[in-house]
Amino acid sequence: MNSASRTTLLMMVLAIASVAVSMYFYPWEEVATTDAEIGQPLFEEYRAVDVRGVDILRYNSDRQVLDRLKLVRRGERWVVPSKQDFEASESSRVAVAVNSLNDKTIYEVISENQEDHIKFGVVDPSDSSNSKNVSSLGRKLTLTDRNNKTIADIIVGSRVKSSPEKRYVRVPGKPRVYVVDFDQLSMAGMMTEFAGWVSPNLLNMKTRQDDDGRQLRGIEIDSYRIAPDDPTMTKKHTYQAALVPLNGKLEVKSLRVPYEEQGKTWKELPTTPKQQRMLSAAVVRLVEIVVDDVVRKEPALAAVLRDPSSEVDPELFASLASKGFIKKGLKPSGWEFDSLNGQVRVATTEGVVSTVSIGPVGNANSAGGGKLNYVLMINSGVDYDFLQEPQRPEGLANDESDANKAFLRLVEAWKARVDIASRVADELNAMHGEWYYLVSDSLVNAMRPDIPLASLVAEDAGAESEGSEPDSADGAEQEASPEQPAESQDPDENRE
Repeated sequence: MNSASRTTLLMMVLAIASVAVSMYFYPWEEVATTDAEIGQPLFEEYRAVDVRGVDILRYNSDRQVLDRLKLVRRGERWVVPSKQDFEASESSRVAVAVNSLNDKTIYEVISENQEDHIKFGVVDPSDSSNSKNVSSLGRKLTLTDRNNKTIADIIVGSRVKSSPEKRYVRVPGKPRVYVVDFDQLSMAGMMTEFAGWVSPNLLNMKTRQDDDGRQLRGIEIDSYRIAPDDPTMTKKHTYQAALVPLNGKLEVKSLRVPYEEQGKTWKELPTTPKQQRMLSAAVVRLVEIVVDDVVRKEPALAAVLRDPSSEVDPELFASLASKGFIKKGLKPSGWEFDSLNGQVRVATTEGVVSTVSIGPVGNANSAGGGKLNYVLMINSGVDYDFLQEPQRPEGLANDESDANKAFLRLVEAWKARVDIASRVADELNAMHGEWYYLVSDSLVNAMRPDIPLASLVAEDAGAESEGSEPDSADGAEQEASPEQPAESQDPDENRE
């Protein structure tokens, strides 16, 4: 190669190098790369019926522990194994959890760098012991089949600031971080709090007119205390109140307090608007009994409570008394108990009475979070005071007369109503007979509000001194047995 050719070649190399350098440093517009996954589902579609296990894991920064809640499907029921197979009765939340990973579309692939997991909050919560930044721990949801094989699993991290309904997520064991739609409804299926998986409507009451459930007829609050170390189990009553539905609202029909004077047992008092509100608010809490924890009763005791006609071993009730529930006796409507901290009775239009008995204050840590809780027991029976058997009119012969046939139709209609009430009571006892429920002290205080006795008597005394009329013509107070606070008061107004 001669000198001219070498010079030409050198110039060409220099020119190419100059162009390359210029292209490298030129401020070209950034070209977005399109990932083949964008717009595609994050998981293959699965059938909800194939999901037999739900496992939720998250780090609880308040208590600095790893919270875990696992659900298992047994037949048609979803249960919580860690709570002695208590049923997860909040079916809508279970459905959300089971179906939540079936419709997750990838909007964006945000990172493939494992170091970015901290920034987007998608660190596996299982690694909490190795993580120095607990705020980076996500929530983990795993769905499994009947063979415990994973159907789909995900770690859900922080919200996307520009789109709060979307979140950063990651498939466990893989580095890639995605953006998918994960709204509040989807997050509701990732709760680790036991209370969130139990329907608060333990008594199956109507909350609206068009709801399924039982129609409220009346409520009685029997507020009293029994000292646990009192061998006579003497009750110290604070008040008794009866509430009935009236014009779409609950009104206090009666409010009575103990009144030991001149042989009188009870004094019925007028109520102030504030007391009306406090007592009416108790009803709201009866359809929102948030259960923090449960304890299973002994099997033999549970069987007796479910079926009062079964043979009873007296020793069975000793364990019940140790929990603060003292057997009074067996009536046609079922077992009756006294309890350490009063009772609330709920009457419904189908002729069933459900009694919520309030036992002792539980262990401060038994419900989690260090809060105080009470132990509740629920039992139900037929309200024979409401479903009274028709009595044959005096002189009516049991013959083929029209009058007798009309009476027999009344008897058959009564039997049909009793059968319905018995079936409902049996279903409720089958549901609640096995369990003690632990609920917060704030719920109990709202369900059975503490109304100061002294102020009630003082208010009534002040009203009488201003010329108020006595309860009866001779000034005598209405008397009633403490054991039957309002049984003769049959509130029969229907809730609108």
